[in-house]
Amino acid sequence: MARANVSRFLPARNIRVGSVQTTRRGACVRTQAAHEEDAPCSVLNITVDNVKCPKYTVMSVEVMAYPGLLRTVAWTINGLGVRAQNATMETEEDGFAVQKYWLTDISGNKLSDSMADNVRESLQMFVETCMPPGPGKEQQEWVYNNTIVSNSAHPMFTELVILGEPNKPGFMLEIATVMSAIGATVQSMSIQGDREFECAPICRATARHNFDAHGRCFRFLLTDGASGGKLTAGRVASVLYTLDLVAGKGYQPTVLSASPASLGKRSR
Repeated sequence: MARANVSRFLPARNIRVGSVQTTRRGACVRTQAAHEEDAPCSVLNITVDNVKCPKYTVMSVEVMAYPGLLRTVAWTINGLGVRAQNATMETEEDGFAVQKYWLTDISGNKLSDSMADNVRESLQMFVETCMPPGPGKEQQEWVYNNTIVSNSAHPMFTELVILGEPNKPGFMLEIATVMSAIGATVQSMSIQGDREFECAPICRATARHNFDAHGRCFRFLLTDGASGGKLTAGRVASVLYTLDLVAGKGYQPTVLSASPASLGKRSR
């Protein structure tokens, strides 16, 4: 198989092809996660080479770094039964993450041409190229999809409200994992699963929530684990991106339902 290359991109960026520098331009392909007109979009450049190395399929991924990028790649290749025998990742000065993987199947064999195509096309679907707009430093409240983060709702803590949940077990554990991963300390927590809960409503936003259709609501009061103060704008961005990731929106469902055999080439 010759080197396969797929790119989704906006705006222009220099992409290295051997020793040649070329500038590629194209229209923005927005993910479902990016609903705002000013959501930043970036180049996605994926190269899969099944010729260069006798033992491994060599894959390169270039995209603007964002919270959860490595998890997305790891989740995708794991779901396809692929193992990264060697890997490197560096972030350049312009913010682009450059990842390189030397891949085999779970038995240690080099990927077939069709499997290599499946990996490339799956990553093209699931790696984010458009992000929610980053929170401004002076901003005090952020709303993204079903998530509300506020630094003005409580005098001491950052309030996080999640209205609804994906249709899968373990979402509470995943929220707790996200909080731990970003270094947030949970000072208070409430869950409301129905309108008749004796402590309802846990916050004003749940008054109009459809529990039957969308599931439980969650409310957390958080502090920064290091400073003890409210979350900074950067931490809030990490919360929004990572919760969107684990909730299964945008380009990463929580389960990779398609098997390698069923991931055929899509029509173009």
